[in-house]
Amino acid sequence: MSNLAEHEFEREVRRIMRRLAEPQSFVAAAGKEEYALHAASDNWKKPVMRIAARIWEAFVRRDLVSICLRPDGKSETGWQLSETGRAYWRRLAPQPDPFR
Repeated sequence: MSNLAEHEFEREVRRIMRRLAEPQSFVAAAGKEEYALHAASDNWKKPVMRIAARIWEAFVRRDLVSICLRPDGKSETGWQLSETGRAYWRRLAPQPDPFR
């Protein structure tokens, strides 16, 4: 497994967490080297995003996600943002300029 550079990790965090922060979104395994992000906006029918295993493993190592029951009713395990992940996302998310 290769290590991610910090700037690459932050880029991926912005890409993934933008959708994972939506209510009832979750990530599930989609094969040996890939994970899939599912969103409630399409009733979890098809993944809205694919995530490489090495990137998802970095999310897990940093405790940005926690295991959850999948809201789509399937018995497999999923992951959602943890409180640590939500706090990290709030720090990275673009904030409106209060002086505008």
